[in-house]
Amino acid sequence: MNDPTDIVVLTTCGHLTDAHLVQGYLADNDIRAEVDGDAVSDFQIAINAGARVLVAKADLERAKALLANHDLDFAGEVDWSQVDVGDVSEE
Repeated sequence: MNDPTDIVVLTTCGHLTDAHLVQGYLADNDIRAEVDGDAVSDFQIAINAGARVLVAKADLERAKALLANHDLDFAGEVDWSQVDVGDVSEE
């Protein structure tokens, strides 16, 4: 069966936060996406299984193109040397 309303995996993100970032970006571009893994997020963090981003098969190619042409800042790729954490006081 080749139904365009079938749900397919667009990508798997290493962090649940990243999957939601992708979901939001797709929503901003009129593509509905769901994150598979919300219900077990605490468990996923423990086993680092990641989270899948799902889209309708009809939207798959456009979603892939959007992700390929956009540089998303994922949570797993934070350069902490560039983060200003303010003054640290020693107690």
